[in-house]
Amino acid sequence: MNKISITIESIEKYKVIASYKTEGIVGTYINQNEIPFLEFQTDISEVPKSVLIIPFLANILPIAWIFNSIIDTPEVDKIFLNNLDKIENGYKNMYPGLEWFNTNIITKSIDNTDIPSKINSGLFFSGGIDAWTTLIKHLDENPMLITIWGADVKYDDDDSWQIVNTANTKTAENFNLNYQVIKSNFRKTIYEWKLDRAIKNKAPDMWWHGFQHGISIISHAAPLAYLYGFENLYIASSFPESLTGLYTCASDPTIDNYVNFCRCNTIHDGREFDRLGKIRFLMEQKEDVLSKMKFRVCWQSNSNGKNCCKCEKCIRTILALESVNCTGGIERYGFSWSYENIVNLKETFQKSLSITQEQIKRYYIPIQKEFIKNKKNLKKFNSYKWFIFRNLIKFQYKIKIQNKQNDLKNKIKKFLKKPLKQKIESIKRKITKS
Repeated sequence: MNKISITIESIEKYKVIASYKTEGIVGTYINQNEIPFLEFQTDISEVPKSVLIIPFLANILPIAWIFNSIIDTPEVDKIFLNNLDKIENGYKNMYPGLEWFNTNIITKSIDNTDIPSKINSGLFFSGGIDAWTTLIKHLDENPMLITIWGADVKYDDDDSWQIVNTANTKTAENFNLNYQVIKSNFRKTIYEWKLDRAIKNKAPDMWWHGFQHGISIISHAAPLAYLYGFENLYIASSFPESLTGLYTCASDPTIDNYVNFCRCNTIHDGREFDRLGKIRFLMEQKEDVLSKMKFRVCWQSNSNGKNCCKCEKCIRTILALESVNCTGGIERYGFSWSYENIVNLKETFQKSLSITQEQIKRYYIPIQKEFIKNKKNLKKFNSYKWFIFRNLIKFQYKIKIQNKQNDLKNKIKKFLKKPLKQKIESIKRKITKS
C-alpha cells in the first residue's frame, strides 16, 4: 500500500512547518531529509489549518495520482477538495499514456468562504513577459503581486534573490501595489530527478514543467487568499490558445482554473496572445508604463538573478523586442545588448544556442516576419539581416551535421593518438636499454 500522511507540525507568526510521512514505494519520491516549510511576510497565525495545508498537499497530488497513493490529512478547504477530480482530469487528458488513479483522500472538509474581501485579486509576478502582460491587463484592479522564493531562484540563494526581490519591489512601488513574498522549499521536498526517470518513457515532459509547477505555485497563495479575501488569482499563460493540444505543461487552463480555494477563483490569463503578441501589447503602452518596465526572462542565470543575454530565452526575447521596434532601446528593459552582440549573432547561433525545429517554427519565424513587416521603422534592420533572411531550420541542421562530424574527427584522433603514444614509449624504452 502507498500512503502519504500530511500534517501541520507548527504555526508561527510568519512560518508554517509541515511533515510528510510515507508508506510504500511512493516514499522513494519524497525527500524526508527536507522539512517542508512556508514563510510569509504577513501574520498567518490565524489562517485555518485547512487552508495552510493546501500548498503542502498540492505539491504531492500528481505523485499520489500516478503512484496510487492514499492521502491522509486532518482537514482541507472544501472548495479545493471538491475540485480535485477536475484538476486530475486536466492531467489525464494531457497525458493519456500514463495510468492515473482516482483521488483517495482521508480528511475532513472545511468551508472557508465566509471571509471579507480586503484586496480583490492576487497576481503571480516573476518579472517575465508573461507576468508583465497579465499585470498590465489587470492593473486597474490593483492586484497584490505575489512571488515565490524557491520556484526559479533557490530558496537558499540569497544573493540572486536580492536582485529579483529588489526589481519586484520596485515594480510594486512604481504602480503603488501590495507585494508579498512567499519563501518555500517545495521543490526540495520531492525528488524531481527520480520522478523525471519514472515518467521518462510515458510522458513527453519533465516533472517540474509538465506536472508540478502550476498547481504547486498557485496553491502557495491560499493563505493570502484567505487573509485578504481574494476573489480572483491570476497566473500568466505560457502558451497561446492557438496551440491547444500541441504542448504539455503543468500550468494550463484545464488544470489551473480549477485550483480554487476559500472564495478565490484562479484564472489562467493571457492565452489570447502568443509570446510575440504579448511583446507587441507591452510596447503599445503609454510612456508612463513603459518607463517602469524591466523584464527578467532568463532561467539559466540563477547565479546572479539577472538576464544573461546569452541563453536561448534571452536571445529570443531580445530579437522579439528589436523586431517590434521597442521604445527607448533594448537596454531600457533589462538587457545588456551592444552592436558587438548583433555582429556575433551568427556565431551565437552556431556555438551557443540549441534550438529545436518546433522552437524555430513557434518563435523565430514569427520574429523574422515581424522584422520584415516593420522594416521601414527599424534603424537596425540591416544589422540584423543575417538573422532575418536565414533559413534557421536548414542552418541548425547543418550545425548538427558539423557537430557530429567534429565529434567523429575527435574520436578518430584520440583513437589514432593512443597507439602512437604507445609506440613512442616503446622506442624510448629500447633506446634507454641500449
